Amino acid sequence: MIKKAELKSPYVLDAKLTDDERELIQYYITCAIQERTKPHRAKHYDGVLTGIVQSLQLLGRKDILELIEMEFPYHDELN
Repeated sequence: MIKKAELKSPYVLDAKLTDDERELIQYYITCAIQERTKPHRAKHYDGVLTGIVQSLQLLGRKDILELIEMEFPYHDELN
């Protein structure tokens, strides 16, 4: 089983989010890390990442997309 990435950004940690919103950010970061560290499975993770982004765009949740971007620099695997 894949270990979920720990959220580290103070912007995300201090944001007023529901547990589900926080978990969605966590899933996105986890999949992004897996995509970069397991290139042979990248297309599978890319599909998950695309689905999350498209869903957030349809729901008009630009705020969560911005928080995801703010979380990236806090993970060495994504820099």
